Amino acid sequence: MCVKEGDTVNFEVTTFDTLYSPNQITYGDSVKLSWNAGIKGSIFTMKGTTGKRPSCTFCWVVPKGVGRMLPYAFSVHAIDNSCPRRAEVYKGFSIYVGNCDRFAAVAKPHVFDVLLYPMPVKAGELLHYSINGIHQVQLLNITGKTVLVESNNAGAIRIPLQIPSGIYSLKTSQNGVEKVSKILVEQ
Repeated sequence: MCVKEGDTVNFEVTTFDTLYSPNQITYGDSVKLSWNAGIKGSIFTMKGTTGKRPSCTFCWVVPKGVGRMLPYAFSVHAIDNSCPRRAEVYKGFSIYVGNCDRFAAVAKPHVFDVLLYPMPVKAGELLHYSINGIHQVQLLNITGKTVLVESNNAGAIRIPLQIPSGIYSLKTSQNGVEKVSKILVEQ
């Protein structure tokens, strides 16, 4: 997102429990939200910090004289405490101030988000992700070596049973745009 000095940035961040349905009884299952207060002077209002669909509103009146090439950034942290195992996701937000013409010239034409669950995932289990359409998925170890490549699968990959516990990169690409997410694999 690109704004000018003096603009007001105001948007809602919503969540949902992917395994939740209104008829399902899930005692104790909830999503909890928090944020890192990354942009000084901004206001982050929680609308129910826990529950099945908590949300929050971000508001920032951009001060004069703060334009720069680097973005201002903050992140929101969501924890689903029963998925059937605990799962976590961080979502980062970047706001560029000034230089919007330059920002538009280098902005990618299609940006997509990837939601991953469960997190952490056990070796040998399915890792579900949210990408529709034609896509490719690569699993890379900490050194960048490809562990697994799959194309056009139905929103899930099976984590190889033989890989050791650790942090891996999941590289997804769709229509020439790549997104890299970190995942935690446990044995």
